[in-house]
Amino acid sequence: MRNNTTVGIEVELNLIDRLGYIANRADEVLADAGNPGCFVAECRRSQVELNSLPFSTVNKVYRDVVEKLQLLERICQGYDVFPVCVSEFGAGSGIWRQERAIEQAFSDVLGADASSELTTISGIHAHFSQCEERLVEQYNLFLALDPLSFAITSTSPIRYDGMNSINCHRVDIVRNKIFREYPLHGQLMRYMAEAADFERQDELRCREWLGVSPLFTKTNTNFSPIRKRDTIGEGTYEVRSFDTAPISTAFGAIALYKGVIDAVISYGCPVRIADVDNTYVFETDRVVLPSFRTVKDLEKEAIMYGLKSERVRQYLRALLPLAQRGLPQEDLPYLEQLYRELRSGLNPADEIMGFLRARGYTQSKFTPRECAQANLFMREKYLMDLEI
Repeated sequence: MRNNTTVGIEVELNLIDRLGYIANRADEVLADAGNPGCFVAECRRSQVELNSLPFSTVNKVYRDVVEKLQLLERICQGYDVFPVCVSEFGAGSGIWRQERAIEQAFSDVLGADASSELTTISGIHAHFSQCEERLVEQYNLFLALDPLSFAITSTSPIRYDGMNSINCHRVDIVRNKIFREYPLHGQLMRYMAEAADFERQDELRCREWLGVSPLFTKTNTNFSPIRKRDTIGEGTYEVRSFDTAPISTAFGAIALYKGVIDAVISYGCPVRIADVDNTYVFETDRVVLPSFRTVKDLEKEAIMYGLKSERVRQYLRALLPLAQRGLPQEDLPYLEQLYRELRSGLNPADEIMGFLRARGYTQSKFTPRECAQANLFMREKYLMDLEI
């Protein structure tokens, strides 16, 4: 069986100091002579983004990312800062850049507070190459997989202000708060019926915001969880719903996505959408995606409970065999992290909360010092994956 897609990723990381507080020193790190260009600026001066190359196997992307993260470690040592794979927890805050005119335009639409809140989150964006013959099915598969992306990877049980009531504040902030009034721009959209639907949605998005600023175009108004990016390489789908996470967890989720997509393409699986809620089938001879209502229900459960939701775990369990069929032998080990999470029912967000609860931190809003402890805990998990 051949590999049908390539994948490359963008990883957003925060910088912290030795005590676990946010460090706004990204500009110094990025300007370092050791940066070969793969580390770039993000929305805050505390964030660094790593860009991988695209490869046909998950294993090759993993090796590329590990090598670059190890280089980032060496650069950061010179500035006494430390990368960590979490959003802002309330242990200090990053300085919002606001350097480009388009950022002011976003602020005009969303409001300054909401725009600033949006920049407190960090994630992983994965770019999967498009299959021209099955563009609509690819998009619909990504949509069906969406709740699992953050159920697996969530590292945001704590909000930027220390609140800690749900499993994934990051997705909740984007979909249920910032873009509540603009669902076309940042929420999960319905399944596509035909390729022309992509163009229609882009037109609607642009028209909705164009009256605010002439800077808005069909491509820069889209914060959707799944973006069709025709100008990247020969065309990619950008999946934006993964939390930033330890790479063993992140690559488990990416392997799930790639395995499912490649299995469907390689085996020529017919794909349709279920007529009845709470039903789905994932086999090499047919794929029946859950109804949009079911996907939205899974989204709510994944935001609130992560993999502690039996319904979400059952859904992941149903998809794993198809993912295995779509991956080459060298990529199969990356699914092991998902089996571990299935057995425990815990994702990284649960581990963060378990760490803090074990130390007697039980309030619904953590102090900056307690949030700094969470950062240091995740720093250790990050390092374990890098074998440093």
